[in-house]
Amino acid sequence: MGDHWDAIIDLWTNESGASDLVLTVRVYEARSEHRIEVESVHVL
Repeated sequence: MGDHWDAIIDLWTNESGASDLVLTVRVYEARSEHRIEVESVHVL
């Protein structure tokens, strides 16, 4: 994506396992660190 990565992560719970929630983040590399911005959390 140029200067960042987009990631989509399925969310889980301890009791039920896979949930209907998805976390969408954008990851930037800044010097020797990574910056993570939450774009959304939503139900599929």
